[in-house]
Amino acid sequence: MPAHHIPDRRAPAASVHNALPVDRCACDLDACMALVVLLSARLRTVESENRRLARQVHELTQARDDLLDAVNVHVFCAHEERLIGQAHFYDRPPHATRA
Repeated sequence: MPAHHIPDRRAPAASVHNALPVDRCACDLDACMALVVLLSARLRTVESENRRLARQVHELTQARDDLLDAVNVHVFCAHEERLIGQAHFYDRPPHATRA
């Protein structure tokens, strides 16, 4: 078994043509054209799937960025509230009683 062979992996399209006769005149033109049509259809399907996945990645990236922005705002607000609370603590008279 060659080192690059991976079990259960489809053979690349180029190997399909390697199985055809070496003599181009002996090649079955109808079979070759059918193979071209099948491979072209598969290519369009894969390209369409790639575009769909790219859109999905873009949408997920935007959603993640929106969530990160929301978390950052929340953390900033909590930090500001803590600082304001500390400022109020230090602004009160030394012997002030709690209400």
